[in-house]
Amino acid sequence: MAGITFSGLTISSGGLTAAPAPFYGAFTSSPASPVTGNVVTVSAIINCAIGQTYNMYVDYKNSSQVASATGTVSATPQTITTTFTANYSLQPYSSTFKVTELPIENLSITISPPPSKLYSWGLNSLGQLGLGDTTDRSTPVQIGSDTTWSTVATCIGATTAVKQNGTLWNWGSNSPGNQLADLANHSTPAQVGTDTNWTLITGSRYGWNALKASNIRYYWGYSRYNELGTGADEGGQSTFYSTPAQVGGTSAAWTWTTVIESAAWGAGIRSTGTLWAWGKGLYSGANYGSPNPVQIQAGGSGYSDFTQVAGGYDYLLAIRSNGTLWTIGSNGYGQCGTNNTTPHSSDNTSLVQVGTDTNWTLVACIGYSSLAIRSDGTLWSWSRNVFGQLGQGDTTGRSSPTQVGALTTWSILPVFVEGNTPNTVPSGAIRSDGTLWTWGYNANGQLGDGTTTTRSSPVQVGSGTGWSSVTMGPGSFTIGISS
Repeated sequence: MAGITFSGLTISSGGLTAAPAPFYGAFTSSPASPVTGNVVTVSAIINCAIGQTYNMYVDYKNSSQVASATGTVSATPQTITTTFTANYSLQPYSSTFKVTELPIENLSITISPPPSKLYSWGLNSLGQLGLGDTTDRSTPVQIGSDTTWSTVATCIGATTAVKQNGTLWNWGSNSPGNQLADLANHSTPAQVGTDTNWTLITGSRYGWNALKASNIRYYWGYSRYNELGTGADEGGQSTFYSTPAQVGGTSAAWTWTTVIESAAWGAGIRSTGTLWAWGKGLYSGANYGSPNPVQIQAGGSGYSDFTQVAGGYDYLLAIRSNGTLWTIGSNGYGQCGTNNTTPHSSDNTSLVQVGTDTNWTLVACIGYSSLAIRSDGTLWSWSRNVFGQLGQGDTTGRSSPTQVGALTTWSILPVFVEGNTPNTVPSGAIRSDGTLWTWGYNANGQLGDGTTTTRSSPVQVGSGTGWSSVTMGPGSFTIGISS
């Protein structure tokens, strides 16, 4: 639930200018007690996602009436108020007066999530858009009529999503093998099993990692280079896992706050705040291609305060709680953002800091390219830029973070899925007003702007202001959640 702070009350007469709990306030005059017929304004500050619905109710004495305020969150944070006319009593309290019979008996605030509709667009040759056909789309189209979607992920030719009730759903193609957990092709969402405790899903090229409410990791689908981190060495052989299977035990050592997948490796942050990776392609050395999670370190130090991780084709970016940005992996295009093309991939201790800034909040990797948002709402990009995926208005690569435009209203980055063609993954971001903007490669309409024109600068997707997440991947299609 979003944070709620009671910000006090104001009474229109009697001199009470502010009275946070326990309702003490200084008076410019000493009104007689009791005071009658005054307008009382109750305010509260709520801090939650734009688009959510709030309801504030105030019960007050000497009346059966209830004052209320209902609306939709349009800013973060936002002050909400309600007013009513009522009587109150005062008594001296030191140099101030204490409200002894304030008419407020109960104050309650509830915040409800907005409708969470699922939209898709782009390539649809395998039914991966979930629209019941195989027709491509160049603008967002709602998938079904459900309004309770929570999270979604894609791989090449398939989609898996979780609803707010914790159920798991999938659609698209089951080829080359078992990326759909029910082993059947679907062009509309089909439920997977009956479990109601799924919380997170992430896709690789043809497989999945997911978390349940217990924060235990599960996997299924196709794997060849230990990218699903099953604990069993696949030895470069195509391996198919037909149903979700648990990884490891149930102790704290096996619980995760987040997991990600890339083309041939995966990574995650454990509940301890430590960073781990598995599979082939992120670094070399003795732990190269490990089917088990190996801790990522800087030299010999294993930090335990990581808050976010993102994975590109052959590199990783992660943010610590102090706002610093860190990287490990190949760097031939400057994707690590260290102002050079020197690889940071000799072994699992090659983690290095990107610059010295301490205000990074979000990071995402797009094939060989990178996006990040700072706490001031600015958007930054770097690395390869063949199709304008950096959003800089050109196709020039960068080896260190470069600001995209001058706006300070960027708030959410997409989840990007890596595949066999890392240069053709498009880019995008959501602004604080809930609008969605995309750019980069667009041969199949995956930017959602109604064209198949590749863009090197951000272009708005429709006119909607309720976007809360978007997933873009190598399958030339895009899935997003909006109110």
